[in-house]
Amino acid sequence: MLNQLKTLFNAYYKLDCHRVIGGTIMSVFTSREKKLIKYLSQRDAWVSSNEIVSFFGISLRTLRSDVKNINTSGSYILSSNQGYRIIKKTKEIEELLQDKDQPETSDENNRELIILKELLISKQPLDYFDLANSLFISEQTLLTSITALKKIIAPYEVTIIRRKTTLALKGTEKNIRRLFCDMVYKEAENSILNTAILNAFFVDIDVFEIKNTIFKIISEQQFEINDFALNNIVLHVCIIIDRNKYELQPELFEMKPALLDADSPSQCAAQILARITDKYDFKASRNDFDSIYALLLISMKKIGVKENYARLNEFVEPSIIRFVKKLIVEIYNEYYINLDNDEFISNFALHLNNIINRKMSLRNPLLTSIKDSYPTIYEISVFIAKQIQDQYAGIDMNDHQISYIALHVGAQIEKQTLTKIKTVVINPEYLKLNALIYSKLETNFLNDLSITMVSDESELAKIGSKNIDLILTTMPLKGYYTCEIVDVTVFISQKDIETIFAAISDIKKKRMMENDSLLQYFDGTFCYFEHAKNYEEVIKQLCATHKELDDDFLKRVMIREEISPSEYMNIAVLHPIQCDEKSTFITVGIFKKPFRWRKNDINIIFLLSVSQKDKNNFLKILKQLIEMFSSSRWMAHHSYINTYDKFVRFIKEHK
Repeated sequence: MLNQLKTLFNAYYKLDCHRVIGGTIMSVFTSREKKLIKYLSQRDAWVSSNEIVSFFGISLRTLRSDVKNINTSGSYILSSNQGYRIIKKTKEIEELLQDKDQPETSDENNRELIILKELLISKQPLDYFDLANSLFISEQTLLTSITALKKIIAPYEVTIIRRKTTLALKGTEKNIRRLFCDMVYKEAENSILNTAILNAFFVDIDVFEIKNTIFKIISEQQFEINDFALNNIVLHVCIIIDRNKYELQPELFEMKPALLDADSPSQCAAQILARITDKYDFKASRNDFDSIYALLLISMKKIGVKENYARLNEFVEPSIIRFVKKLIVEIYNEYYINLDNDEFISNFALHLNNIINRKMSLRNPLLTSIKDSYPTIYEISVFIAKQIQDQYAGIDMNDHQISYIALHVGAQIEKQTLTKIKTVVINPEYLKLNALIYSKLETNFLNDLSITMVSDESELAKIGSKNIDLILTTMPLKGYYTCEIVDVTVFISQKDIETIFAAISDIKKKRMMENDSLLQYFDGTFCYFEHAKNYEEVIKQLCATHKELDDDFLKRVMIREEISPSEYMNIAVLHPIQCDEKSTFITVGIFKKPFRWRKNDINIIFLLSVSQKDKNNFLKILKQLIEMFSSSRWMAHHSYINTYDKFVRFIKEHK
């Protein structure tokens, strides 16, 4: 759905483009304007307005607007009571028409963006006829644009309703805010999200004052925050103000002292809400508090982490700290993800302490986006939740609690870490150049490499060669390694950079071929569900296809499902929590019609069994399944796939 929004914004930004033709600066014409120029250039006589309107399917008002826009760059089209004609085929027009590289803008995309923006920002329903007139389009064209726009915003569970002569958005406050937020971010993609962009959206709000207020509150709590994260919080606060000012909110929220004492993010969220509700005169909802709290939790960093870690025993019971350290070892053993650092131990121990001792149970408004966007991180968090549940009886580790755990885990694992190329750089300590090497690699390969520095070859054993994709070394290696190895100089020359780029390219090509290797795990078992009663029956039916599976396997799958539903968007991946089965296999089930799992409608389901030997591939398999079968290509083809052979063909073609 974000890609569809992105298409709208790309078209919108092209309207500001200009180019030089024949020494004259000319506006970039829309595709329809170019077609109009071509159409008139092929005619030697006057062409009536009725003929043009009929040919292009536009209104007379739109035709006049297009001619006016074209003539803003010079006199190209004559108009009279006889109609329209090109003045003469000038060199500029011929160059323009022959230029295949000229960027075109989409009138339809731009129009849909304007409509969406107006609906989101408007405080009252929009008049249907006034909107059509302001866009210089016919009522039928507006209806077509609204129909297209409904499809784009449907994944947000928001729609456009028409009552008599007015238009308005219909959806929950939470979903409309999510749409609003994505819209602002997509507009900011052509630059960095900043206060100037926010000011353009929220004309009635003093964005600069809000930003300064939030920064001051965070600083007073002895925390720090980077500018991007701060702007992100400012955006959400502005949305809260904008929509609360003009609409009544349910679940009005009272700041209880017990909650305000919970932790610093809670105190900051409460203070921010107190300031903005007082200034803009509205009542905050529980959802408002939870939204700000969730963002602060992942964005704020305590000044002096090492000092805080040293004093952790003053705030957290020693048994909880020991449990967190034990948990880190179990996470590494199960997923080969290393969370062993002071910052994670401090932050997560404090969070767990709050859950256990204060029985905190916050709602997380970011739950759906966290689960759908970062399924592997969420899966690790389900594992953590199960360990907490086993250790501390009576703690309710629901989806919202799990999503907060995911925020802590995700803060330590960069968004791309699981897809970045895991790289180890070997450089002897006596050369004293590790900082320089790391800086150069980060500058050139920030989005591609996840880098670990070691001083000699013996340290590779601690990391585990299976978990390394690429080795960059400044010294000869004695051992044999199956991953890519690149010899580099200590100064990382331009030649080194080119060689590393080539190695990265080779690794990415191999990864693209892994879709075929995914097939090795499918055992040929295929279920086609024309009718299904409930999710329990589906699970039992999938497990029943394997006679070697005992009741204990089914029980462990059900336990995982009860902790948190295994659905991700339109797909469900069933599996026990731990990877210690006798063999690795994947069984697939496809639904003839969308089937309501727990919260989502799904069209495909997998039963995944992973052996101890293959457990290091579990997250990779999970990620591949979700990416492949939540893709737009799958959504377009799934209704035609009703046999195992067709399913296999889809995987082979999905590159």
